Amino acid sequence: MASIRRIVLASRAFLTEPPKGLSAIIRCSAKRGMITVARTDQLELLREDLQAAQALVPSIVAMTPAEAIARVPVLRKDYLAGAYIEPHSMDIDVNGLHQGFCAARVHVARESSTKAGVRPSAGRAVNGAWRPKQGHFLRR
Repeated sequence: MASIRRIVLASRAFLTEPPKGLSAIIRCSAKRGMITVARTDQLELLREDLQAAQALVPSIVAMTPAEAIARVPVLRKDYLAGAYIEPHSMDIDVNGLHQGFCAARVHVARESSTKAGVRPSAGRAVNGAWRPKQGHFLRR
């Protein structure tokens, strides 16, 4: 879980304030707190996870079962023994993010070929990236 939080923390600035040129394209995050809950037999694990989480994100705080149920009324009082909340956690609109990257890729490709006055006419994928074949360019 700590490694996931580190990745999330590292990418947060990109998602909340996309680079110039992408900010109009990528709008994909919404604030929504996240509550982690535990049964009685999971309390020790919850405490360990809370401590590790707070080391990375100090705003994460423990909640009583009553506080968790007040926020999420479908939680059962007989099931819930402990909880914590990450109040600044955010959702990612995965489709919005994907569409933003697709639009950005098309924009970059257009800009690159326009500036060079050429466009690739043939190519292939190499290590997950598109590479034009040598000599296969069309002049505009």
